[in-house]
Amino acid sequence: MSDLLSIITPVYNRSCLMKRLYYSLQAQSNNDFNWIIVDDGSTDNIDDVVESFCKQARFQIKYIKQKNQGKCAALNKAIEICDEQLFMVVDSDDYLVTDAIEQIHKYWKKVQLKKDLVGIAAYKILSDRKISGKPFKNGLVKSTLNALNYHYNRHGELALIYKTSIVKKYPHHIHTQENFLSEEIQYNSLDQEGYLYLMGKPLIIMEYQNNGLTKNYFKNWITNPVGTIELLKSKYSTVIGLSVADIIKKRIKTIIQFNACILNSQAININDSPNKFLSYILLLPSKLYTAKLKIGNNNNEFYSKY
Repeated sequence: MSDLLSIITPVYNRSCLMKRLYYSLQAQSNNDFNWIIVDDGSTDNIDDVVESFCKQARFQIKYIKQKNQGKCAALNKAIEICDEQLFMVVDSDDYLVTDAIEQIHKYWKKVQLKKDLVGIAAYKILSDRKISGKPFKNGLVKSTLNALNYHYNRHGELALIYKTSIVKKYPHHIHTQENFLSEEIQYNSLDQEGYLYLMGKPLIIMEYQNNGLTKNYFKNWITNPVGTIELLKSKYSTVIGLSVADIIKKRIKTIIQFNACILNSQAININDSPNKFLSYILLLPSKLYTAKLKIGNNNNEFYSKY
């Protein structure tokens, strides 16, 4: 049993993909980690699949079941029971490179005493081995997630290994009757605590599913208005490590996204905007942005797996 690292996987009706992730964990060159699986009310054969894992795994598996409440509620439960110093979320449609755990252990030894450290950021790669987003800037040792995305413009997804004790201070806000909340709200809070130290190595191989949360982010926004308002207000106000130009660009983009939600959801209106004046000014660009998204009419019938 590891006291350093847990891999956390929330799952909803993805038992068919869990085997690939499991095999990548079994193949690790270092087995000093635990795996926390939270089933968020699946209706497939996830119980049988996990039971088969437990019989063979060379690492400890903690399996938690809860009624369906959404990915962030599943993450809250996993972090609540996580006793390890660090954790990394690996979704059911992702899997690890063979030396991922070994690389985390090695890098942790180098940075663990840094007083401003909240976690480690490494690369996610696609199945063709291309990095998601841009590489870290040469010579850049640490950064907030906001600065990586909105100053260095690297975007793309990252493998994020956070200190458990810090994340426990910022659980995801769960809204009754809504099953989707962006993890970015929590990331914005964590940026206030310190820096991610940058490990320029790939840890996770990612694969988007057509019915996944990432592919369908905007549909999730407009069908979960309370969480979306919270997200966009968080995006607008969080400007840690950004220049004036960065802040202007980020806030304009956020207001355009907010207006797009207004144009597609009766549950969101301009009074909820982080900046009503900007919302009025950017109405036309917002309409063009909305047209580009090609949103369908049956949004209430949509639900994602993860």
